[in-house]
Amino acid sequence: MPIVSTDLPEVRTQKHVRIGRSPAQFLRQLDEALLHDRAPDLITARRNSAFTESWINRAEFIKDRMIEKFLQKHGSSG
Repeated sequence: MPIVSTDLPEVRTQKHVRIGRSPAQFLRQLDEALLHDRAPDLITARRNSAFTESWINRAEFIKDRMIEKFLQKHGSSG
């Protein structure tokens, strides 16, 4: 589904999210999303983007950074 959000720092970096910065603009973004964001290529792009934002991927990223930092601090010889 097309995504419309209020203006939050977390969503500003998401290229497949429409942002409404005022109530009127939010409603316009909803209309635009319903009219124009249903093309198959846009749906695929949103799905791919959502996959990279899954909790599993976030947890893997954090785990990898923790291991990286641990090894930097304590060395890889354990």
